[in-house]
Amino acid sequence: MLNEFLTRVKSRVCPGGANLVNIFKQEPSFKDFGQQPFSIGENTVDEYKIIENDNYIYYGEVRKDDPSKILGKGIIVLKSRCELFEGWHKNDHNVTGMGRWINGLSSKIYIGEFSENKSHGYGELRMSNGSRYKGAFMYDKYKGLGTYYFADGR
Repeated sequence: MLNEFLTRVKSRVCPGGANLVNIFKQEPSFKDFGQQPFSIGENTVDEYKIIENDNYIYYGEVRKDDPSKILGKGIIVLKSRCELFEGWHKNDHNVTGMGRWINGLSSKIYIGEFSENKSHGYGELRMSNGSRYKGAFMYDKYKGLGTYYFADGR
């Protein structure tokens, strides 16, 4: 089912869909999402499902009481921004806890902590030119201690 999901993303989801899938496949998959960052009780199902609408396509766990609602581990692509979020999803499509984000248009990659779809906590942001920032983030901004590495090694 993951291959079907990636084929849909690559062929018709967004202008950078092919690039998004290529980056997703090249980067080591982020399997260790850590502990569940919020209580979901008995609301998820074990099987993964594909959900697609005008705003996003999702592959992952869903609510047991309403299989059209996202809850648990999964991958979502926001069509209008050509962005992929892989990690813990709550409240339909908000990423919270450990995960990764890939932008199919700019080729930026973030791996680390999230809060409500924002890089928030410790993580690493990699730019397409080879430079990267590793450190603290607060609501998608560099905040606190961190190190910026330039593409030329400085």
